[in-house]
Amino acid sequence: MWLAIAITVVCSIPFGAWLDKFSLPLFVSFTVWGLYFLFGANIQGAVKVIIPCFIAGGFGALLVQMFAMALVKAFGSDFVSSFFNSKLDKADWGIVIAYFIGFCVVVGSMAFVPLFQKGTLPFYTGIALSLGVIFFGQAIGLGSAWLGEPTNTFVLAISSYIHCVVAMILGCGLGWLSVTLNGAKAPAEAPAS
Repeated sequence: MWLAIAITVVCSIPFGAWLDKFSLPLFVSFTVWGLYFLFGANIQGAVKVIIPCFIAGGFGALLVQMFAMALVKAFGSDFVSSFFNSKLDKADWGIVIAYFIGFCVVVGSMAFVPLFQKGTLPFYTGIALSLGVIFFGQAIGLGSAWLGEPTNTFVLAISSYIHCVVAMILGCGLGWLSVTLNGAKAPAEAPAS
């Protein structure tokens, strides 16, 4: 296994370092690589649980971030701040309100979708990593080359999310490569949650 992991890590380097504006955030790939083993170390666990739950959680995070950006844009820097007289930046209150409402809805949706209950960890991982990539991506334009170098912050958020999803799929591929190189005969069943 030590050799399989070393080879897999080396195979991922081009995707994170050599593609310039198209490079992927490998922290997403490596995190999902770990999820691949947690959910049975097989393609079935990835396709049936990891990928749909990660994408759904990340999409929820994207929608919440876009809601926050819309509140800040719609109400400007005076939004709510006069009511609280705080030291927070005035635009922060739009973000705080959007995140509170938005994540109540996104996380609350898990109660109605059995797959999200089975894949709680990939769902939450999708939220956390997508937000991280969106924050970082909007700051540096990550993934923007894929959409023609947009300057619109909403388009930058979408391109960062797409970037995150591609990195997640690479992570599943890294898990598959590790198992294949290790010569596993019969992958384990995905754990029941």
